[in-house]
Amino acid sequence: GVCPVKLAISTYSLSRWQREKKKSLLQTIDWIADADVQGIEFAGLEVDSKGGAIRHARTVRKKCEKKGLEVAGYCVPIELYGPSIYHRRITAQLKEQIDIAAELGVKSMRHDVTAGPKNRGKKISFNNVLNNVAPLIRRISEYAQGKGIVTSLENHGFYMQKATRVEKLIKKVNHSNFRVTLDTGNFLCVNEDPVES
Repeated sequence: GVCPVKLAISTYSLSRWQREKKKSLLQTIDWIADADVQGIEFAGLEVDSKGGAIRHARTVRKKCEKKGLEVAGYCVPIELYGPSIYHRRITAQLKEQIDIAAELGVKSMRHDVTAGPKNRGKKISFNNVLNNVAPLIRRISEYAQGKGIVTSLENHGFYMQKATRVEKLIKKVNHSNFRVTLDTGNFLCVNEDPVES
């Protein structure tokens, strides 16, 4: 049989509109539901001060259900490159984000990897960066797998945008639950042929 295409809008696409028009997340959900699409992707989920992350995610999920929107995905902007003491904090943050994604009912969550090392004057190889972030990504993917959520990176952000770098990272992480959310247009930003990439 033919698999029907479902359309979704990311809250990321409306972030400027939210900011300039002072719209809440719930108003954003209303706007997306009125756009005649079947799904919504959340680009992070701001936690309201009253309830907490999980309660807020539950409220958001119920609002989406009421509006007939499938929560198609969840993405998290984050920087993973850093010393091991930083990794402990980031691991806890990402596990909390996975718990939020689970409460939203999503089956996939993408997260950033790195914008690259910021050390001035000290050249750090891409392989060193891979060695730094891959074990952290593997731990996060294992945790997410226990919640029924696939994790992925998107080829964006210039440092992690080239096809060869994305492929090297996937191979270095070496976990079946860590995949790629492919944006073929993003290869153009780093002067690569999308078809070849």
